[in-house]
Amino acid sequence: DACDAAEAASVDEYVHHHPEAAAEVERLRAAAVWLAASEATVPPAATRRGLIDRARRARPARAASPLECYRRETTRLRTLLRDFDPSLAERPTHNGLSIRELLLHLAAAERAVARELDHAEIAAFDDAYLRYITEMELRDCAGFALHDAIERWTEAVEDVLQLAGTADHRVAGYTVGDVMMIRAFETWTHHDDIRAVLDSPESVPEPVVLQAMVEFSVRSTPWALALTGRARNDGCRGRIECRGS
Repeated sequence: DACDAAEAASVDEYVHHHPEAAAEVERLRAAAVWLAASEATVPPAATRRGLIDRARRARPARAASPLECYRRETTRLRTLLRDFDPSLAERPTHNGLSIRELLLHLAAAERAVARELDHAEIAAFDDAYLRYITEMELRDCAGFALHDAIERWTEAVEDVLQLAGTADHRVAGYTVGDVMMIRAFETWTHHDDIRAVLDSPESVPEPVVLQAMVEFSVRSTPWALALTGRARNDGCRGRIECRGS
C-alpha cells in the first residue's frame, strides 16, 4: 500500500509470474504500514475545528431543561388531543384505562404535583399513592365527558408550569427538575398509549428533549439498580446503548 497505481500494477504482474515472491510482498506491506504509523503527520488545525462543527450540526449543542422537557411533552399531547374524536373516549388502552380515564389519571398526577410544588406535604410519589389519587379522580370525575377530562388535565398542567418556576423545595424527596423529567417521561408514555389505540405510529420527543431524557436515565441508573437490589460494588462496568434516530 505504499505504491502508486502504476507501481502496484507492476508488482502484481511480477507476483503473478513469480508466486514465490508473494510472501515478500506481504512482509513489505506490513513494514510500510508500521513506517506510516511511526511517522504520522499532524493534521491541519482546521481539521479538528471542521469535525467539531459538523458534530454540533448533527447533534443539538444542549439538552432542554427539565421544565422545558415537560412543557414540550405536554404540548405534544395537547396537539394529539386537539379535535380528538369523542366517540373514541372509552376505548381501552393497554393498561386497562380508557382514553378518558387515562387523561384523568394524568390530571390526578399533575394536580398532586402542583399541590406539592405549592406546599410540600407527602413523603413519596410511589405506585400506591398514584393508584390512590387516580381512584379518587375517577370517582370524583365519573360523569366527565372527554372534553372535560382534557380541560381538567390542561388546567393542572398550567398550574405545574406556573409553580415549577418558583418552587425552591424538594417535592416528595425529588428535586423540582427531577420531578419535571419524571412527568415528561410519563406524558410521553401515555401519549404513545393513546396513539397505539388509534393505530398511529409511535412518536418520539424532539432531539433536545430526548437528549435530556437520556442523560436523566443514565444518571438515574445507579440509583435504580440500588433500589432493586442489583447494585454492584466490585468495579463492574455497564454499557448503555441508545439506538434509533
